[in-house]
Amino acid sequence: RAVVRGDMPDVSHGDLVRLRAVLRPPPGPSAPGGFDFQRHAYFEGIGGVGYAVGDVTRLAEGAPSGFWVGIDRLRRTVTARIRMALPGETGAMAAALLTGDRSGLPERALDTMRDSGLAHLLAISGLHMGLVAGTVFFVLRLLLACHSGLALNQPIKKWAALAALAASFVYLLLAGATVPTQRAFLMTGLVLVAVLIDRVAISLRLVAWAAAAILLLAPEVMLGPSFQMSFAAVLMLVAFYEANRERFAALRAGAGPLRLGLLYLVGLCATSVLATAGTLPFAAYHFNQVALYGVLANMAAVPLTAFWIMPWGVLALLLMPLGLEGLALVPMGLGIEGVLAVGAWISTLPGAVLAVPAMPAAGLLAISLGGLWLALWRRSWRFAGLAPVALGLALPWFTTQPVLLVDGEAKLVALRTVQGLAFSSARAASFTADAWLQRTAQPRRIAMPRAGSGGRDGIACDALGCIGGVGAFKIAIIRDAQALPEDCTSADIVVALVPVRRRCPSARLVVDRFDLWRNGAHALYLEAGTIRLDSVGRDRGIRPWAPDPAARRNREAQ
Repeated sequence: RAVVRGDMPDVSHGDLVRLRAVLRPPPGPSAPGGFDFQRHAYFEGIGGVGYAVGDVTRLAEGAPSGFWVGIDRLRRTVTARIRMALPGETGAMAAALLTGDRSGLPERALDTMRDSGLAHLLAISGLHMGLVAGTVFFVLRLLLACHSGLALNQPIKKWAALAALAASFVYLLLAGATVPTQRAFLMTGLVLVAVLIDRVAISLRLVAWAAAAILLLAPEVMLGPSFQMSFAAVLMLVAFYEANRERFAALRAGAGPLRLGLLYLVGLCATSVLATAGTLPFAAYHFNQVALYGVLANMAAVPLTAFWIMPWGVLALLLMPLGLEGLALVPMGLGIEGVLAVGAWISTLPGAVLAVPAMPAAGLLAISLGGLWLALWRRSWRFAGLAPVALGLALPWFTTQPVLLVDGEAKLVALRTVQGLAFSSARAASFTADAWLQRTAQPRRIAMPRAGSGGRDGIACDALGCIGGVGAFKIAIIRDAQALPEDCTSADIVVALVPVRRRCPSARLVVDRFDLWRNGAHALYLEAGTIRLDSVGRDRGIRPWAPDPAARRNREAQ
């Protein structure tokens, strides 16, 4: 996978291209316990990442025929026509909702949606698949019910379910058949199949079957945020629906328009609260932030998406072969502008985003087990599951934070001071620095003092490195090998961004360039006056996507 920053020719799925590029192996986690892009790339089939140098030349077109080639061209055509009818952010978001192409969305819009808790609307998931299927199902069933002969003598509900299933499959292909979209199609398809065979369409058994089928086909998705967040939300909603099904049925029986309207508002509030509560712990674990006003944003944006945006989107796709998609895309764009306005308003409210320190795996495990206990049981003891959930949510603020971080490329070091993590460079390794700031819930980067500036916050630096202290321990951060003779005899902890080929008699701990090459990024913890060193290599072990460097070196030597 190479990023192209220059001019890009019009290439399609299957084309043969030529480019000069700088490629490297996929990078490892920025810190122990961080996101493992190497694992992600391994299951995506990506062997190298980098960037193109110069232009890209198309040598030959792909096969003129082929199912996926045709689907890719159809997606491109639909996306282009959507953006032609709706320029700017509105058209880019419409394309994201209908074809899954988010390339046209500016970073500002993405940040706004994330900070307001509406980012899930941009990823085609169960919500979108359900809205497409639901729109086709209810509209077709309504039209068929207008004919008394069909309504009284034919299974029009099953006909509508079949049509909705076909529409869902087309939407799956149009959205690129990504793993989240496949999961959404499977869930929606099981609901529609339940309608066809006269079974209860929404139940915890449905959730279990869908999860089992997905894990059988792609077990690696279990550790990803998409799988965890979508199933957590669905599990919470289905459990709430099953527990209150009879109560809701009694309230709807003989209800007038006013009561039905109130029931809808209550259901909307409950759905937003439950879906947000179900996904909040996983958002905190994977993204280290929580949108505090997500419930408020979703209460405004989800009904607008469900009852206005997606129905017009389905109609636009149906009208596109006739060239009349603009008739539906224009009102769809008005709804999208409303969602963007809600996101912009919510994201600017004070305290809209809560930064969360890195949550230990034990915290996520406690939350998951407590949530399952709460959702699966039906008696009053189910509420005992709230205790481990509360414990897991509190753990990030009671977990020891690292006092020292070193990246695996030996380019960046961060040492904890009274003001937070102080970085060895104000600009280098920006991606790694941002990841460290996110994991420690620190708002901004603080630079170590410049060489010869006299020191600050207990850190003094010169051209060869820096000297600092953590607790009773003196730490030497060495940039140049010339500092080794002095620092090796005076520091308790030596972190060298260069190889150390000599003994450090006074040092209790030495981390050098070779250690970083073998085990990736390192993190140092100070717990009850003792030192604990962790690394990416020790944290994840030897995996197919992260082989043992020593074994690789031996094979190359042989």
